[in-house]
Amino acid sequence: MNRERLFDLDRAKGLGIFLVVLGHVVAREYPSDVSWYPILKERIYLFHMPFFMFVAGTIAGYTWKPISTLQDYMIFVKKRAERLLPAYFIFALIVFVGKLVAQSLTPRVDNPVKSVWSFFDVIITPYQSFSAYLWFIFVLFLLYAALPILLWMARGRFLWLLVFAAVVQ
Repeated sequence: MNRERLFDLDRAKGLGIFLVVLGHVVAREYPSDVSWYPILKERIYLFHMPFFMFVAGTIAGYTWKPISTLQDYMIFVKKRAERLLPAYFIFALIVFVGKLVAQSLTPRVDNPVKSVWSFFDVIITPYQSFSAYLWFIFVLFLLYAALPILLWMARGRFLWLLVFAAVVQ
């Protein structure tokens, strides 16, 4: 069944992307003559990632197809992995190699690569890895993979699922 495209969700995603970019314009030291930016960044960081999670959840709910077998679940997870993980690992590899090269040229690299084994940090501890800013993509995949299991465990008791989500949050 084809569903109608929700252009408001497209706009919401665009707004979210704009806010993330705006929030990442300055990584560390703010320019001394721009006093408004730190305040704006602080305000954006109060809600921009929960906003993305909300939009992703809304899209997941809108496009949801019931999963009743283990095979359906595996197909669901495989599709999400094929959609999210290649870009995640490609960007992580680009950042990894870029930082290794930069570290050989200059002593000051933000969040440097500690060893070749550091690449596995993007799986084990994505938020603390050398490419911490990519964490959302990996966590989104994990949430998608957990969603059918949580829905099955809740068995229609969505209040319990909401309580569980609030506790985990």
